[in-house]
Amino acid sequence: MEQSILLLIQRALVQQQPQTQSAPAPPTAPANPSPFVGPLSSNTAAGASSLLSLFPEVEAATITSIINHEFRASDLYKLDSRYRDKTERQILSLKGETLELTTNDAAYREYKSLNAIAVPLSTYFSILLTHAEAAGKVSLIASHFFKYNAHLIKITSEYEWSADVGYHMAFFNKRRREMQNGDYFGWGKVDMELRGEHLYNAPRLSFPSNPSSKSSRKNPPSTPNKSEPCRKFNQGLCLTTPCPFGRPHVCKKCKLTIADGSHKCT
Repeated sequence: MEQSILLLIQRALVQQQPQTQSAPAPPTAPANPSPFVGPLSSNTAAGASSLLSLFPEVEAATITSIINHEFRASDLYKLDSRYRDKTERQILSLKGETLELTTNDAAYREYKSLNAIAVPLSTYFSILLTHAEAAGKVSLIASHFFKYNAHLIKITSEYEWSADVGYHMAFFNKRRREMQNGDYFGWGKVDMELRGEHLYNAPRLSFPSNPSSKSSRKNPPSTPNKSEPCRKFNQGLCLTTPCPFGRPHVCKKCKLTIADGSHKCT
């Protein structure tokens, strides 16, 4: 009897004890946004139509290779209508004893001036910036692209063009691999390894030390005409004979020899 009473009391005490609530889990800290923008492959389908409409002159396959960072530096001519359309033309060439249709695109792949690189490069950057807009990092990426444009202009003013092209091609392709990992920062830095490889021993452009002296050699002072009458004599100011300026003391109008400059033609 006493044991049953004790059991009832213990049960009542257990029911009266407040139930302990488990502590709520701490809120998950938001992940830090990545400072890089990757290929955005998940947004490719959504952004494809806008890219095609914004860049109607660029082939869809070319745009795809750009946003997937598979586009090579040697293919920049495909973004320039001055050369892209010409490479599509076929010419009839004689090879041995047969005539064959070939494309004459080799000449247009040779970038012979800064303009041939800068124009398509701006289109390349524009496509990447438009594609990266969804990630909200356009201003950050654009700043690196602008830095490279300035860097390219600077080296082309210092070194011969053949060395500049080699540096640009290697620089571009190296950045392409980095962008596949979401890293765009390389565009805003000087690549010292490639600079040493392509520019360190490259011939520098030479400029004249004194442009004014060069221009003076091109335009030597004209030789005075000794047969022209002395102007000062005709003004009554040169009365020394012979004339110290080597000019004849004659009237500039009638060409008559006179003793002084007081003569006036009627």
